[in-house]
Amino acid sequence: HITEEELKRQVLPKLLITNQREQGHQLANEWGVFRLAKFAGIDLEKKGIKLPTDLYFKYQFSKTDLNVQPHGNRSIGLLNKGCNALLIDDYADKGWKEVLEHILKSHINLHSSKLEALTTFEAADSYQDYESKDIVFLDLRLKPEEDRASETLPLEDLSGLKLLCKIKEINKGIQVIILTASNKAWNMKALLDAGADGYFIKESPEIPVSDDASKANYESLIDSIKDAFERRYLRDVFNEIKTLKSDLDAKAKSMALQKSFAEELKKYLDLGFSSFASKEAQFSFDSAFTYFFLGLELISKELIDEDNPTEINGDFFHEFRRTGSKLKFMKEV
Repeated sequence: HITEEELKRQVLPKLLITNQREQGHQLANEWGVFRLAKFAGIDLEKKGIKLPTDLYFKYQFSKTDLNVQPHGNRSIGLLNKGCNALLIDDYADKGWKEVLEHILKSHINLHSSKLEALTTFEAADSYQDYESKDIVFLDLRLKPEEDRASETLPLEDLSGLKLLCKIKEINKGIQVIILTASNKAWNMKALLDAGADGYFIKESPEIPVSDDASKANYESLIDSIKDAFERRYLRDVFNEIKTLKSDLDAKAKSMALQKSFAEELKKYLDLGFSSFASKEAQFSFDSAFTYFFLGLELISKELIDEDNPTEINGDFFHEFRRTGSKLKFMKEV
């Protein structure tokens, strides 16, 4: 008879058990959720999520340090109302939904966090309610053939990236965090360049990492979620700008406003939002303010009669007052 500790230290390291699964990311999807659950402090088996039964998984799981100290509840009160999130992952019902929902309730809103889940690319592609979500968790590979293909498919052909581009086309302010089994640095950069607001790497026993590295990966996810909630106002700013641009196009088409004025103001609005939303620029808010202020100056030039500076251009003001009511948000910014 030997103790469990002796088993781990003296016997398991001497065993050689290989992975008999088909190459792909299934293992990372199954392993990663249980690894993340340890740090999040949730017992997935009590939630009805069973450990995979193959010997390789059991072996690797037994070798893992089970003495990880889970993080407790650290809600920072980012929301005064319910948290409304969406998970798009073909493994959502394998524990990812339970873990992410637990994290949201532990770190964002203790009482009313809701996580909706979609498990197919087709369901996500036809989904109509993205703009109601405070945050979207999006798996990079949603189709079985992408999982089997491992790293051979170009990044731009992956279903998750296609959905990311579609979501950002709907509203660039929607916060999207990518879930991926890839740890390739160039993939991460490409995802961020495509508009992703953060990413989380699903761990795999085939690329073992230390507990400290796993803890850092977990904390990086928490930071990404917090950052996304702090930036969720961008969704509303984008909608304000989108509505204003549509109004400007309509007025220009009806000749109520000069087309050159409408196009120049739209340019300032786009530049302002891009600066506002930038996470890389050191002075993004300063730049956004400058572009929005240039837009206000442009409006002022159109409103004021240059021949008589004390007079307002009545025709322009009458037409623009209805269109320009949306500009009040720029003053608030």
